[in-house]
Amino acid sequence: AAAAMASSTSRPAASDCVSPIRLLIFAARRTGSSYLVDLLRRHPSILMHGELFHTPNVRDAEDGYAGREYPPEAVFDVRRKNPAGLLRYVQCHAEGHRVVGLKVFRDHVRTTNWHHLTAWCTVCVVLKRDDVNAQHRSLLVAQRTGRWKGPTSRAITVPSNRSGDFDGWKWNQDLWYRTVSERLAKRVLSQRWARRDNISVVPLRFETHLVGKGGPDLSPLWKA
Repeated sequence: AAAAMASSTSRPAASDCVSPIRLLIFAARRTGSSYLVDLLRRHPSILMHGELFHTPNVRDAEDGYAGREYPPEAVFDVRRKNPAGLLRYVQCHAEGHRVVGLKVFRDHVRTTNWHHLTAWCTVCVVLKRDDVNAQHRSLLVAQRTGRWKGPTSRAITVPSNRSGDFDGWKWNQDLWYRTVSERLAKRVLSQRWARRDNISVVPLRFETHLVGKGGPDLSPLWKA
């Protein structure tokens, strides 16, 4: 019964699944991804979800599903094993918005399933921080205090993944970004050969685009 419900709910009729712009933020912790999600949620044409592949509660106001119709348990509970089901649900439930999106970190989905993410997005944001030393220090402080999104946010537990070891932490982060960039580059190349224009890769930097002197500058994203 659960399988049948997952199939019927995650695969609506083609007439009900108008494909909007699919926005995916590939990020790492302490790069300003929560701030970017908040900025995007202020736009009336964007339905921006949070960390759907990480949050244990789909109804979480910050990291969960931002739409009216929540994904069924049969889809949400197997999202790490089968990310395609949840991605399709998000795509097919834009609720009248022109853009639907979410954000993802490397440990939200199994490494063997990263290709589902890079194949899904049509506007693919790669959010990094130029000052990785400051990022690492911020990560250690957040893990020590349990505070991740400001003084009013609840404490959460995140696997450290050897974050006390700068070299090990950076190696894992670089692997994530390198894999994502290589897969997205292949998609861009293939669309050029096919003479199609269905994907945009948007590199954003914490220092330049989120906390610059003039305030947030998302012009590269709006252009895409």
